[in-house]
Parts: sequence; C-alpha cells; structure tokens
Amino acid sequence: MQRRSLHPQGDAVHYDEIAPALRTGDLALFHGTSWISRGIQRATRSPYSHIGMIVRYGDIKDFGAGEMRGADDSEVYFFESMMARESLPDLLDPVWDEVRKEHEVHSGVQLVSLRDAFCAYDYQRFGSFSIRQLQLQDRTTLDFAGLRNLMDSIDKKPYPNGAVVVAHWIEGNLGIPAALNSFFCAELVALCYEALGLIEIDEHKNPANKYSPAAFSSRSGMLDPRLQSALSPEQIIVVDDCPEVKAGLRR
Repeated sequence: MQRRSLHPQGDAVHYDEIAPALRTGDLALFHGTSWISRGIQRATRSPYSHIGMIVRYGDIKDFGAGEMRGADDSEVYFFESMMARESLPDLLDPVWDEVRKEHEVHSGVQLVSLRDAFCAYDYQRFGSFSIRQLQLQDRTTLDFAGLRNLMDSIDKKPYPNGAVVVAHWIEGNLGIPAALNSFFCAELVALCYEALGLIEIDEHKNPANKYSPAAFSSRSGMLDPRLQSALSPEQIIVVDDCPEVKAGLRR
C-alpha cells in the first residue's frame, strides 16, 4: 500500500524509483502537519518545516573515523538534526545496541537510513516529503573529507530546546552566530554545505543559524544563484507502508 502525498506541488515518484539516483548533497525536505511544523512553515513562509542532507557511504567511508558499523554502499543515508522522537539506529554510533536502544527517544544530530526515516515519519504523521537533487558536472570538487570530519565531530549534538531554536534563527537573521553546541535542522545542512564547499558561512554576515528549511527550497532567494540552479526542483516522494519499521516503533 502506498500513501499519496498531500503536498500541493506536482506528481509524486516512488522512493524506490528515485533512490538509486540519489547522491551525497541531495536534500530531503519535509512538509509537517503538527502545530510546531505549521508554526515553522508560517513563520518562514514556506511549505517546509524540516530538512536534512542525503549521504552515500561510499563518498565518506575513507575519511574521518573510518568504517561505520553496518554501513552499506548501496544504502541511502540521511544526516539530520531532529526534535525528540522514537529513534532509528544512528550509523555513526559504533556501539549501538539494538535491544538496549530500541525504545530510546533521541533528539539531535544523527545519520540514519533515509528510507526508514521516511517510513518512521509517515507513521508518526510527519506530513509529506520532497527531494532536491544536487546536479553538478564535476562532483570531485566536493570536499567529502571535510564533510565526514564534520559528521564525526557533531554526531549526537542535541537539538535546541523549545523556544531556543526560534531565538537561534532570529539571531542568525540579525547576524548573531549561535554557539556550536546544539543544532537545528537547517543550521546543520548549512554547515554540511559549507564543509562540502558549496556555500560560505560568515560568522556575522551569513551565520549557519540564519538558514531555515525555506532557504533551501526552490522558492528561496537566499542561496547563491549558481547553487540554486544546481539544485533540481522539488520532487514529491511516496513510500511504501513500511510495516517492519512501524511495527518496531509501536513496541
């Protein structure tokens, strides 16, 4: 059984159809239905309330802390910072214990299976999902070593509590950088794009906490026009009913 997205833009594509074409640097954007999501969307004048970056293990496995436990070159991963929810295994955690942590509620930075994230968010009524693909002629210009070092250094850093995330974003738009001890979703993506060499972060003119999910949408004028043109228009994604993931979350 498939769930048709309620997102207002265009026709949807099945996740399994697009997954083989996804690459490190692609973006997954979320249209939420909770009151928090609706508040973020209203404040940023955007259909999106959450964002994360897609990662292919083959691009980063030779750098940083070395091989990740259970990682698979054929799998598509998702690097995000998320408010508390029932956890998926964090692939950057070398000591993840499936039995001990199956009920854990995790908030903050993590690397998870993209498909499982879509399925878990679907079950938890997160809303609908879109992808923007990074279309570069020369991907050798991307700094995968810098990205892996960033990922290893901030994995499990917390998501800002409550109104703090709003304060961080407002401060960013006033040119006030946030302390790098907690990260909201778009702030994390901005730092990832800086690590890859795609944008420049300036502490006062363009701090990472200035970004929102809206900044990475096709409607935004915030990104460098060259980068904006290198990102494909949003493509709505539909996933299977995912009973194995949902069963795990129900326990």
